[in-house]
Amino acid sequence: MAFLHGTETIKVATPDGSFSIVRSSVIFLVGISPVGPTQQLVQCMNAKDDAQFGPATPANDIAMSLAIIRAAGAGTNSPGGANPVVVVNVFDDTLHTATLTSVTGTVTNSKIALRKHLYGTITVKENTTTIDPAKYSIDAWGNFKDITLTGELEGKTLGFTGKYVIPAAAADIVGTIDSNNVRTGMKLADLCYSQFKYTPKIIIAPKYSTLSAVYAEGRSMASKFRARWIHDSATGDTVADAIANRGSGGTIGWNTTNEDTDLVYPWLKTANAFEAKALEDPNGYISFPHSAFRAGIYVLNDNDPERGYWTSPSNLEINGAAGPELDIYTSFNDSNAENQQLNANGIITVLNIDSLREYGNRHAGYPVVTGAESFINIQRVDDIVAESMEIAAAKYNDRNIGTALIDIVLQEGNNTVAKLIQRGALLPGSIITYSAADNPTDDLADGNVKFRRKWMTGTPAERITFYDQMDINLLKFPNS
Repeated sequence: MAFLHGTETIKVATPDGSFSIVRSSVIFLVGISPVGPTQQLVQCMNAKDDAQFGPATPANDIAMSLAIIRAAGAGTNSPGGANPVVVVNVFDDTLHTATLTSVTGTVTNSKIALRKHLYGTITVKENTTTIDPAKYSIDAWGNFKDITLTGELEGKTLGFTGKYVIPAAAADIVGTIDSNNVRTGMKLADLCYSQFKYTPKIIIAPKYSTLSAVYAEGRSMASKFRARWIHDSATGDTVADAIANRGSGGTIGWNTTNEDTDLVYPWLKTANAFEAKALEDPNGYISFPHSAFRAGIYVLNDNDPERGYWTSPSNLEINGAAGPELDIYTSFNDSNAENQQLNANGIITVLNIDSLREYGNRHAGYPVVTGAESFINIQRVDDIVAESMEIAAAKYNDRNIGTALIDIVLQEGNNTVAKLIQRGALLPGSIITYSAADNPTDDLADGNVKFRRKWMTGTPAERITFYDQMDINLLKFPNS
């Protein structure tokens, strides 16, 4: 047996198939923003904190993700989507910017739309003559406007020089641990507990999750922290593409049975003020990875007192989403509908009936893993309650093993179980026990004491069936 000085939970298969509870919807977000702190853990609790990462342009992964998380997570008990999001910004202006080359535009109706996130100093010229900056405005998404009183730039062809933001590489997102134990990128997550006294429970890297090094690290983190890794589809994927990626020929890492992974399809459209300005259309939408919306849905679900982390986040309305990137046929009662086919392959998707809703209860292990263990909420209860009890039991490490220690661990554990039963997180009959059979003398002499946790929570009502019976005997009417 490997040496361990601490507490652990060991999963034990059975025939039947007060501690503080850890924060269940702490989000770990990694990406790039040309504004804000870099290569450090930044705790953002609300939109005010988010503002340090600049405007939510389509190329600003972090700011756009934060805006989507807040919108999707907004509810009565999470106003404005307030919730901890630990952000790691890996932006490096030498790696994540490119030079504007041969970029020109003609001023039409006083405007030019470059549709690039500009960085640093931008120079505007007509031929070789530099245009006075007092004659125009230009925002972060390259929306140029002639602000002269006479419209003197109208019809002129202008050239733009400077830099714009480009995506990061997989290695930048994953990060490193150097010889001095300095961490970057996703590797910084190891420091979350020491800094904030919680570990991430929802891990996302929108736009990067299909890269092999990134999803490998995401899965590793999810296992380490008992978290969910949200793995996006590729932009533009059809339903057939998504299902094919579950097979051995898949190219984006979806050919997995990883039980800590949520596979989400498709990308979703969301309104964006910068894009609306570029298009001169109030309905200016962009498509963005589903993972950011999914993270917000977890916030909405977990902060709802009638739901909580023990409830599946499926069938919740996706606030802030205007629709799927590609139209798909969805239905709650047609097993041939595309959302049903996706769910049957372990893919979480949408239901678009009265509103756009998150749809799907199963993790990436399904359909290889079946039964209760294939449901995401079952995994989350196991993860969150186990970690909570381990953290609470840590204060008893190194006390002498004896009746007093056993009794206090059982009492505190079962007091917590009783509260969770009352809240609906666990089912009646869940219990913490100590057994002499689990604790032979040699183990106790070696400082190893074991407790057993028997538990269950409710499975989602994924399928509700009505038996239809026609009874002609009901064709009886009283004399009128």
